[in-house]
Amino acid sequence: MPDGSTQPSKSITRRSVLALSVVAAGGFAGGALWANREGASAPVPESTPVSSPTPSPEPIWEERDPHFLAELTRGRDTGGMQREYTGVFPALTLRDVVPLIGLGTAEDPWVAATIIGPSHQLQIIPSGASTPAYTLSIPEDAQGEILSMAWDAKRKTLYLSVSGRLWAWRHAAPKSLAKLGDVPKASTLYDLVVDENSVVWGGTYPTGTVFNYTPGTQKIRVFPRMAADSDYVRRLALDPTGRLWVGTGSRNPRIFTFPTTDPSDRTEVQLPTPQKNGFVSVLRARGSRLLVTASGHVDQLVLDTATRKWLTPMNLKGSSRNASNWLPGRDMYYTVVKGRLTANKPGAASALDLGAIGTNAPIELHATANSVLVFSKTATGYRTERFDLKARKSVGQHSVTLTEGLFDAHSLLAHSDGNLYIGGFMGSGLSGLDPVTDERWRSPEGGQVIHQVENMIEFSPTRCYLGSYGAADLISWDSAQKDDDNSYRRISRLSYEYHQSRPYGWAANSTQVYFGTVPDYGLAGGVFGMIDPEKDRVVWVLDGNGKGFIPGHSIIGLVADEDYVYGTTSVRNGYGIPDTEGPSQVFKFDVKTKKLVWQSEPVETAGALYSPQLVAGWLLAADIEGINVIDPRNGKLEARHKVSAHFNASRRPGWASAGLEVVGDGERVVHSASGTTTVLNFRTGTHHRIGGPGTQRRFGVRLASFPDGRVFTTYNDTSVAQLDLEPVPEPAETAKPSAKPTPTA
Repeated sequence: MPDGSTQPSKSITRRSVLALSVVAAGGFAGGALWANREGASAPVPESTPVSSPTPSPEPIWEERDPHFLAELTRGRDTGGMQREYTGVFPALTLRDVVPLIGLGTAEDPWVAATIIGPSHQLQIIPSGASTPAYTLSIPEDAQGEILSMAWDAKRKTLYLSVSGRLWAWRHAAPKSLAKLGDVPKASTLYDLVVDENSVVWGGTYPTGTVFNYTPGTQKIRVFPRMAADSDYVRRLALDPTGRLWVGTGSRNPRIFTFPTTDPSDRTEVQLPTPQKNGFVSVLRARGSRLLVTASGHVDQLVLDTATRKWLTPMNLKGSSRNASNWLPGRDMYYTVVKGRLTANKPGAASALDLGAIGTNAPIELHATANSVLVFSKTATGYRTERFDLKARKSVGQHSVTLTEGLFDAHSLLAHSDGNLYIGGFMGSGLSGLDPVTDERWRSPEGGQVIHQVENMIEFSPTRCYLGSYGAADLISWDSAQKDDDNSYRRISRLSYEYHQSRPYGWAANSTQVYFGTVPDYGLAGGVFGMIDPEKDRVVWVLDGNGKGFIPGHSIIGLVADEDYVYGTTSVRNGYGIPDTEGPSQVFKFDVKTKKLVWQSEPVETAGALYSPQLVAGWLLAADIEGINVIDPRNGKLEARHKVSAHFNASRRPGWASAGLEVVGDGERVVHSASGTTTVLNFRTGTHHRIGGPGTQRRFGVRLASFPDGRVFTTYNDTSVAQLDLEPVPEPAETAKPSAKPTPTA
């Protein structure tokens, strides 16, 4: 993670001085690097008389110090970690609820609920219960998120999609999950539906196809790819005639359909306005209508499933598009619009208003013969409200408290206030901990503007910037007022104009903050921009006329001094599009002229270079294999330090597959990639494995350090570890017995 912990020159903290002290390339007169030594005299106001000038601190490194070019030797391993902080991001974020028809009563069925995170993902709630009867986690050796559920009432079986594997929960064995099998070549399974013959159908990524599972034979069958330009099948729907509808993306999103009895008999249906990229994000078959939400279309689309013609779209927003199940006898389904329950009949000119309901944002609606159950999220789980169809009024609510889970620690920030701040994978808001006292903190409701934090940076003790996944949101955070809802403010949403999804690269000098991004699904080319912290707004964004600042490359790493910004790229584009050919680019950008000084491809084998840092007059960048030393004057590779048994070619280039953190004055640098974490000591010319090859410890790639030399990383997904950087001492030499004296004559 780029350090960049600087602030305006009128108020520079010790952390800021230390960060600036290791910046050498093109920014400081004389080129010498200086430490912020403990005990050094503080600046003295001009009005204060002094007897003698304060001596200048001793240089740490020469300009472009040769220590960084010398070959390093392997030293003894370190002790691994000094301390573990478990469960750093406790959370309860409801993903989905599914009524389990046939369990309980017709008007009050059991419910299956899933939450986001690696623990307690599936929770089963019997009729009338306020807490789960069964709480289950996906086994650690098959960790993943439950993305979809489908209930087979005939077999009393709930099917679950997790990564590329199909699982089942059975009412007959409620305390465990059964692994049904892997879908070949699929890394992710999306929507699941069950047909009238109890056959399970699902969609895949990156194979862009449909599969099915037949319980009788216990076999998985995969069908041909839907289209050559579609990596995703995210959405499925079954209509009353037994026809399957398939929504694709991320390029040229559209719909396919076929009868479940003959998957080869396909028909393609283009969206009313075809899109270059995006997704069919919602499909719901309701009678003779298919309700569709798709990229590039503001309204909810309506397709006549018999004629396959698009009808007048519906002006519904957000959760108003959540539609209940279809009641065949009544030819009716239900929605909630502006706090009112409405009945919808295909072909009718308008919906019928039934009455007020206690939520504007339902997550699920379930219609029965006599009532509609409306599910909505709460801070501790969900609430069910029953609407009596005959009386046309709400007749009661019931709240369920779910078991809390955890998010994976996804990003780290070592703040000048002494706390570590953590972004959660698939999460919202921030978590924090004091690594000295282990005191924990969670952001307030206002922090919900923050979704999955890809990376973050501290500019000053009162100003941080966060990059949030989904719509490439840039969020300004007054960290001195962290419990105030108003301290979290989105200053830009880069998805709208620039079609970006993930802000990864962050850097700062004493006056400005810089960011770089990964593009949206199905697109290539990230943008590069600048924020003025004084005005707290984005000043400019460079996108290469839509091709990307570096055409076809994601901007994943940045580091800055006062005159230049240095960046590293990845050939990995947005999901659903092939990688750009060639190696990673490194660039030098002139802040004043807003022009590139140079571009280079220093490592031919690396499709991505990560976590650039400036130290000792060199530009350092990480890859899977180790650390690359680059001359910031011209972008030329001067040295490579391989510290891992892995090879760049063994891993697809990513956005955050390796991390690099400069410790203190740069004497030591920590590198982490592919489960191998190493501390390199350029003063002693050695490198040391952290934890050792004989341990089971696999630290993450996200790194953060404090000025006193403490370095932290993620550990076992949901924990944070303070790394031990000191090599284990050599064992004391065993004393040898003295030689037997020679006998005298």
